[in-house]
Amino acid sequence: MVEEPTPEPEGTSVTPALHASALYCDVCGKITPHRILHIQRKAGEAGKVSPRTVRGVARCRVCDSVHPFSTRPPAKSVDVLEVVSEGPLSQKRRVSLPFGRRLQVGSGVPGSDVPVIVRAIDRKDGRRVSEARAEEIVTIWTEREKPPIVRVSVIEGRRTSTTTIPAREDPMFEVGQTVMVHGVELTVMALRARGQSWRRPGDHFRASEIQRLYARRAFSPPAGSRDWRTVRDSPVSRTSSSSRSERSRSSPGVRRKRTVPRARTAD
Repeated sequence: MVEEPTPEPEGTSVTPALHASALYCDVCGKITPHRILHIQRKAGEAGKVSPRTVRGVARCRVCDSVHPFSTRPPAKSVDVLEVVSEGPLSQKRRVSLPFGRRLQVGSGVPGSDVPVIVRAIDRKDGRRVSEARAEEIVTIWTEREKPPIVRVSVIEGRRTSTTTIPAREDPMFEVGQTVMVHGVELTVMALRARGQSWRRPGDHFRASEIQRLYARRAFSPPAGSRDWRTVRDSPVSRTSSSSRSERSRSSPGVRRKRTVPRARTAD
């Protein structure tokens, strides 16, 4: 089995007119000078080998081992200007794109170190288009991709609180699934997506499609735990309490005037 050699730098690729080149040697384990002994004129069957691929037999000038080789010139690249927007700020940088690579609005940029989305493309002729090849582009306008934020309604008995969780890499949420929200296990009871609510177990959507997620606690706190509420709620109004006047726990309460029952009258 012949290991495919590492492509050599630009300008040193093997052509039928050359008799020497830098190739990868299996014995030396690195790129060394080679003497080209034979070049295969027709590289295999049509459709299976790229026409730019060069194959043949060469001798290493370091260890004198003879072995077949297969190499191809490195792909060309094109440098274009990229304007990255992040909120009110923008920054410019140069990016290298493979020659012939087609970019379109709504897609990402290959080889970008940060996730971005292409918003506009300017060609060299001054036109703004929705798609173009790398060699035709002069500037690409991109926006840093933000992870979707899922709104969560946490149901605790008769009380409902709201929170949000960042959903990185656009995960999937499913009815009946157990999720961790700020260190608390919650069970998904329903999903709001595509303009309607989904409550059947197994209904699932991507985070980018969910408008709201409804969940309950997956377990009850142990006895004596204050995990539900950190402070005691006060009644909404005085009429909701058992006593209509302020008094301490040890006071006898409000003294009310006793009424005398009405005397019975004879028929």
